[in-house]
Amino acid sequence: MLIGVMHSRRDPNTVSRIYTLAAVAKLEGVDLFYFSPSQIDFTNKKIYGYYYEEEWKQKEFPYPDIVINTSRMKTEKQKKNKLRLGKEVPFTESKIHNKEYINNLLQKHPVFKNYLPDSIVVRTIKQVIKFVDKHSKAVLKPSVGSKGKRVIFIIKEGNQYSIYKDGKEEIVRNLKHTLSRLDLTEYILQQFIVSETKAGLPADFRVHTQKDSSGKYVIVSVYPRISERKYRVSNISQGGYSAHINYYLKNQFNDDWRVIHNKLKFLGLQISEYLDEHYNNKLNQLGVDICIDEDNKLNIIEVNWRPGLHVLFSSNVNHIKNLIKYCIYRVNKSNDLL
Repeated sequence: MLIGVMHSRRDPNTVSRIYTLAAVAKLEGVDLFYFSPSQIDFTNKKIYGYYYEEEWKQKEFPYPDIVINTSRMKTEKQKKNKLRLGKEVPFTESKIHNKEYINNLLQKHPVFKNYLPDSIVVRTIKQVIKFVDKHSKAVLKPSVGSKGKRVIFIIKEGNQYSIYKDGKEEIVRNLKHTLSRLDLTEYILQQFIVSETKAGLPADFRVHTQKDSSGKYVIVSVYPRISERKYRVSNISQGGYSAHINYYLKNQFNDDWRVIHNKLKFLGLQISEYLDEHYNNKLNQLGVDICIDEDNKLNIIEVNWRPGLHVLFSSNVNHIKNLIKYCIYRVNKSNDLL
């Protein structure tokens, strides 16, 4: 069995996890090589990649049985080659639709709909003003996007509005002028849920799931994401920070911490299984973002199809073991169907 790992960087020495992937693959008795999209020979169905043997060495490989495609491609040519290869070789990860589509899908579920904050697809400025007047606090999020970029918080206080974008505050009396600068068709509008630490900092939770050696969803990690200031997204990539989940929950919820932890894991797994079924069991890793309001109610914020692996915790090796074993499961299952 041959597993390929596709990454935007050409040199495997610049990728931190690739050595661990190669080591785990060897322990599982499968071959693994590393490559970037520019090294694919589509005409001859060959890839000039790297394999590890005391050091990274290069040679020509046939198309692999499966490709680990967790890396984001950087250039248009890389993206084009990735799409082309994906038509010929199975990938571990499959893309899901935008936030609007996933929100509508969850809204159709009899249980999940109760965990969703009020949200609408934005088309006009009038819609935004009416929504903010109703909820007092709202957040505009790009329908397509990740890592908390281009997120705008709108807070109504009396007859004026506070707008928070990229960590900066703007106070206005009339929203029309500010909103006229945006292409609202690119956004969804969501009720802002107050989810804070005891110190008053915004916080939410990432529940990272993936499939195991039998194709079943398991928990990779659950961790809090805490913002450094109010009305700023809590993504780690946007300056937020984290803590060990048990320590954090004990500090925040006292004797209820185990119940909260189990609820987070259960909801993350259930959502992953539900979405995977909708996508014909082609999904693998998912990141389910959940916040907890002042009444300890869980709220589903969004779902991401390629969640970043949190480097603080011991989940790294287990995550890689599951990933390699899932590759073996996928290839064996495919061979059984032949």
